[in-house]
Amino acid sequence: MKAIFRFLFLLIGLQVLQAQDNLQAINQHFAQSSSVVWSLTLPHTKEPLPIHWQERQGTFNSKGYRSFVGYYGETFVGTLTLSEQTLFGEILYGGKSYVLTVSDAGVLQLTQEQKTRCGAAAIQKKNTSKASRGVGFRNAFPESDEDKNDPPITPPTPYNLLYPKSLIHTDGVWRLYRLALPVDYSYYIMKKPFNGNKAKIKAFWYATETFLNELYGNDIGVHFELIDDDRLIITSQENALFPKKVSGNEVVNNATEIFNKYYNPKNYDLAVVLTDFRERYNGLAAVYSAYQQHQKASAAARPVGPSTIAHEIGHMFGADHTFSNGGVYSEKTETDRGQSIMSYGHEYPRDFFSLVSVQIIRAFLGNSMAYYADRAYTQERGKRVEGTGTNLVYGVKTQNRPPSLERARLKQEYVIPQNTYFQFYLTATDPEGDALTYMAHPADRRFHSSRSNAQFLTYKGTASSHIRFQEEWFEVERNTFAVAKGTVSYHPGTFTFWLGVADHNKKDPHHVPQYDVVETKVKIVKGKPFEIQGFDNGAKYKPNKVYHAGDRLTLHWQVDTNIFQEKSKVRILLSDDSGKTYKYVLVEEAPNNGSCEITLPNVAIGTTHGYFGNPKGQGVIKVEVIDGLAYALSTKSPYKDGGFILEKNNKAQAPLAFVTSSLPPQQLIVTCTEAIPSPTTIALQGGCGAITKTVQQQSLSIAKFCYALKRTYTFTDECQAQLTFEQTIMVKDEQSPNFVGPLPKDLTIEEGTPIPAQATLTATDNCQEVKVVTNQQQQLKEGRLAKVIYQWVATDNCANSTTYTQVITITPRAPLMFLTADLPKDVELSCTAALPQVMTLHTEGGCPPISLTYKDVKQQGSCPEAYTLLRTYTATDHCGTAIHYTQRIVVSDNTAPTFVGQLPQDQRIEEGTPLPKPVTLTAIDDCGKATVAFQKTKIKGTPDKVLYQWIASDACGNKVMHTQTITLVPKPAPKPDPIPVPKPTPTPKLDPTPVPKPDPAPVPKPDPIPAPKPTPKPDPAPTPKPDPTPVPKPDPIPAPKPTPKPDPAPVPKPDPIPSLPNSVEEIRPIVVYNAVSSEDGSENYFKVENTDPNTPIEVLIFNEMGIPVYENDHYQAQGDYFTGYANVRGVVARGQRLPSGTYFYVLSYVHGGRQETKKGFLYLK
Repeated sequence: MKAIFRFLFLLIGLQVLQAQDNLQAINQHFAQSSSVVWSLTLPHTKEPLPIHWQERQGTFNSKGYRSFVGYYGETFVGTLTLSEQTLFGEILYGGKSYVLTVSDAGVLQLTQEQKTRCGAAAIQKKNTSKASRGVGFRNAFPESDEDKNDPPITPPTPYNLLYPKSLIHTDGVWRLYRLALPVDYSYYIMKKPFNGNKAKIKAFWYATETFLNELYGNDIGVHFELIDDDRLIITSQENALFPKKVSGNEVVNNATEIFNKYYNPKNYDLAVVLTDFRERYNGLAAVYSAYQQHQKASAAARPVGPSTIAHEIGHMFGADHTFSNGGVYSEKTETDRGQSIMSYGHEYPRDFFSLVSVQIIRAFLGNSMAYYADRAYTQERGKRVEGTGTNLVYGVKTQNRPPSLERARLKQEYVIPQNTYFQFYLTATDPEGDALTYMAHPADRRFHSSRSNAQFLTYKGTASSHIRFQEEWFEVERNTFAVAKGTVSYHPGTFTFWLGVADHNKKDPHHVPQYDVVETKVKIVKGKPFEIQGFDNGAKYKPNKVYHAGDRLTLHWQVDTNIFQEKSKVRILLSDDSGKTYKYVLVEEAPNNGSCEITLPNVAIGTTHGYFGNPKGQGVIKVEVIDGLAYALSTKSPYKDGGFILEKNNKAQAPLAFVTSSLPPQQLIVTCTEAIPSPTTIALQGGCGAITKTVQQQSLSIAKFCYALKRTYTFTDECQAQLTFEQTIMVKDEQSPNFVGPLPKDLTIEEGTPIPAQATLTATDNCQEVKVVTNQQQQLKEGRLAKVIYQWVATDNCANSTTYTQVITITPRAPLMFLTADLPKDVELSCTAALPQVMTLHTEGGCPPISLTYKDVKQQGSCPEAYTLLRTYTATDHCGTAIHYTQRIVVSDNTAPTFVGQLPQDQRIEEGTPLPKPVTLTAIDDCGKATVAFQKTKIKGTPDKVLYQWIASDACGNKVMHTQTITLVPKPAPKPDPIPVPKPTPTPKLDPTPVPKPDPAPVPKPDPIPAPKPTPKPDPAPTPKPDPTPVPKPDPIPAPKPTPKPDPAPVPKPDPIPSLPNSVEEIRPIVVYNAVSSEDGSENYFKVENTDPNTPIEVLIFNEMGIPVYENDHYQAQGDYFTGYANVRGVVARGQRLPSGTYFYVLSYVHGGRQETKKGFLYLK
């Protein structure tokens, strides 16, 4: 990050140009060398910005184009591609992005890009209420307002990764992606940036390729090869990929399918479609789409610059956004709009991936992807994970090993007070001696929380192992300085940091960077800030104070004793370059008690230009906690307020210092055949009195016999001035072992011939002992042994290895086969029938002798007496070839039980008479036990009846029923004697519910009324009821028309097999309709039948990658059905139609009163 705030400078010895403003002059300037400085005056800078341009080689060189990458100091700030006809470039500097082009007249043009967003969030909203269950991906949880980190990253199932315990995975494979950037007609004809000019399009292509390879090659280990094909420039409306302007989501959802119809999908590995769309996004892409054949072109972008393409491809590899403000779908690990390539923070170079992004990409790319070892794409290597990773590319397996951080100096948690600067000192070694880059990146992943915990800038990795977090200043323009956002004050909280180291080797074209990462916590608590107090740098707005060599000062700093332990120690350092480096140790160790007396050394410290051009002292004192993070500075504003000035006493004794020419190299690599050099003699100058020298050595183990030796030289004079120099000596053995003696040659033998045993081989090495490991591999062809591969691997103690392989090819005999005439056919039997006998089958072909076996496997059916017997015959020959034939014997029970003995017959009894006691019936069944259940049913009618029913059933649900009907004959109505005479014209009372007689049956006339006889009258007099009752026909009220009703009323017939009281209802099996069509006019949907009523059905549907596309906790309730459309975010947007293919469903339901789960495939057309 220091390079971001570096002052403007000129590189001595390089060609510098500041005034080229036309294409011809620019070409002439770059023709001078492959490494030039071309200074550009950007709109927001007053002086030219010197950018060092380094040429990169590619296939475009043969077509008249040259591509360069631009660095300002250590910071990658842009790319440039030029030819004699055109130019295209992109500059990222000072919070802005600029596009470099030339007009039709060849005049250089700088256009500032507008800050727009990426649309990945529009198709990847994470608002599902349930956890996603993707295979091989990070854990996913619902968004919330909770202020907490995402769950810890759990180790994956190892498929191809080399170091399972590493936080950032690798399979050691360098991969090459053939990249297509099709320019749709909408951008081909647009005035900016191409205006129908193919040369401008190709310049943009090559600049993008160069930018991508600089970025992805350095951080990921991926290389891109641009497809230079004029067919990818669509020059007519008829051939347009998207003839009409549609939404970005529609472009991404359909881009792969549409582009594959236009361009052969076998000829590219990845594509980003350059087309116009409705939204103002610069681009958008489907996350993880780079790994699937059917999604490998699911990205769209505007041709605003190479960084936009790099950002969208990052999404395709699985990386999320990293910013805290400005959008959604982000890990929220970076402050404000972010600093890395996956952010929107254009005020930073965005020329690197944060460790969080690298982890996400390499979690899949470094473990779950196979690859092709040849450019013909025929030799597949690595393990292909089922259901994922179908887009395999060309790769080269490398032997690079990861560096190793020195963990002994790191803690799991640090505690510092609020508003306190802090720093990390990292040390690491690399077994190959590669260049190392150190990082300390904030890693509070808050994808699923609305609150970001980011408070510190994410800096690009640097070669310096010292990484600091303090108030940083940079020169906005000449003599004008500003504080970098996010570096001023640090508030209480607990913050996660990933401390990492990566290796780099620019000379190796197939280098895959390896990482070692440690997680730590920085806990900032309320308390007194750790800061220097009362130090005099001079009055404000006045020249800084001048101190003199030898001055003794008492330094004071604030210490919170509730945070720092009593035994805490500090080191006091001095900088002569405004705090960039600290060359001088004033006090090696002192108690952290808040004060210490120091003596200023005899060195000269001058001034630098600061605010408004005023000279500012460059002297800064630093107090740092030993074995801790906190430190304090004597000035926080070295360019605004300034430090102090120190005058040297030229007559005084010079301070103790090294003679630079006598220092040994700080890093020395030796082979195992060389002796480690003895401690060298380091010359000194200055100092007072006698000088004491000590040498300490510490062995840093890397592997057995391969290690790093750290040698520390310490010199102290009589004035207690001290110098320290550290040297690391690394032992390296790059020579592989050699096998000794004659080696076995490849053989060809006939099938059935004994295969020779693997021989014992020995090997020698130039340094240490050698271990030889053997392994065998068998290759089958059509199920038969075709090759035996013997392999010997000789490995020394430094992991150098040599492999020798012997291949034994086996020529096949006639294949082993059953004679079809002997094969028994499938049969269906009753449970009473005997099973068929085991047959003796005959074979032909194969390697004799042939052994025959059989095995019966019983698959239980729905009841004990119903089952399927799978009788599998196996023939195995002497060569190990086995063939199988399975006979299917289906046994069923379809016969109902039979009652035993005499069965009770129907009866007629007078109403009121006790019902007869039901008899006990028994039944027998042909196949198993029969049970008899009894039930009694009363049927109202004329007359009433009682049904006795006995139901005999077996275990397979076959039933038989016997019914005994008992008719209840009503008692005769009592008649008085003599019969009372009714009145001549009685007025009958209408019954509220008259029971009319059947019509058309005639109404019977009453019997003639006999002459009355004197009889005693009962008191009270009974109401006469003529029998039969006449149908009254009152006048004027007409008699109601009767409804015909048979007399006597028929006895209702019971169901053939009525439900039994207190018996278990028959449970019908679950039926799943798993073929769904989402075509227009179709009414197919995913349907589940026969679950228990009024119980919920839970449905979860995945695509081939294991990503959920549909979920419902109350499926089929209120018309909720899956008809081929997603209702969660995944590979398509919520509510979008899913592509045709095979999916997987998981059901959870209640069946027969029990919770059950069912899984299976779902087919969508």
